[in-house]
Amino acid sequence: MTTDGRRAPMTVPVIFNLGLAAYFLLTVALSALAGTEHGILSMMLRGGRDGVLVALLLALSVLLTLYGLRRRGGAGVAGRLLGAVLVGAAVWLYLIPAFAVVKAMVPLPLGYWADPLFAELDRLVHLGHDAWRVYWPLATQVPFQVHFIGYHFAWTVLALSLPVLATAFDPDIGRRNRVLVGYLFVWIGLGNLLAALFASVGPVYYADLTGIARYADYEAVREAVVPADGAVRRLQTMMWENWEERTGRVGFAISAFPSVHVGMAALVMVYLVAISRLTGLIGIGYLALTQLTSVSYGWHYAVDGYASIALVVLVWWASGRIVTRSRPRVAAAQAD
Repeated sequence: MTTDGRRAPMTVPVIFNLGLAAYFLLTVALSALAGTEHGILSMMLRGGRDGVLVALLLALSVLLTLYGLRRRGGAGVAGRLLGAVLVGAAVWLYLIPAFAVVKAMVPLPLGYWADPLFAELDRLVHLGHDAWRVYWPLATQVPFQVHFIGYHFAWTVLALSLPVLATAFDPDIGRRNRVLVGYLFVWIGLGNLLAALFASVGPVYYADLTGIARYADYEAVREAVVPADGAVRRLQTMMWENWEERTGRVGFAISAFPSVHVGMAALVMVYLVAISRLTGLIGIGYLALTQLTSVSYGWHYAVDGYASIALVVLVWWASGRIVTRSRPRVAAAQAD
């Protein structure tokens, strides 16, 4: 970092991009070792218009990263926009394809072993009741169209754009960097590492996995409001068929604990709370809706979300402590 601190705005986006590029290359190696297909790499090797487009985008990302490494300065709007481009390239070209590859490997080390554990934890935490029985009266107070839009469309937009928007438009460098740290933790820490350690499928697949109809009452109640031919039920069916038949469709892997959906909503929440009270209330409301939907749709045990919320808040707090401690050193360097 230079003594005037101008390199600070670009340093973390460059590291973010390089780190996810390394993560992407690691998943290429893992795919080769496992003998499975790597979606983006396979698309490039097949050639054609899509392959050429992917190759061009990856080359552009490399060039932008090299430019960022050379420049590393650029305080103000110009620096933030270049940082946002680097972050976006890392998310869309490296993180999402690589995450899908690793998520498909979640059950390989230990198998789906943790569902009975989390089902019992749910009952223990909710004083002898399965979580869906506690959540269902609340869930039915919200139109299921709102559940669907919030959990699928709004979440996807936020999950793909949050770090880019924060890097581009938030003038607080500490807050921007905390978003990037939290974002990596949600996808890789929660969605890959902990998911593999505690591999589970969630209540909706409990009977398919164990042969025990523990959630038969839930299935019966859900029939009235979540139709079998609706988008959610069709998606759940396709995901289980993908697992049973080992078709390896990208984006159809199953993993319940911890919840990436709730983890991302928790990251949105702590970020909005850090901005203002009003935005914080919006973030809290969205997190509550995401947690409610994750249980009412049967995707997750409630403890999947509770764990994600607790861990994201902890990471946000810890990264904030690091940022706070680093500010006096940066100020001293600027004063010299």
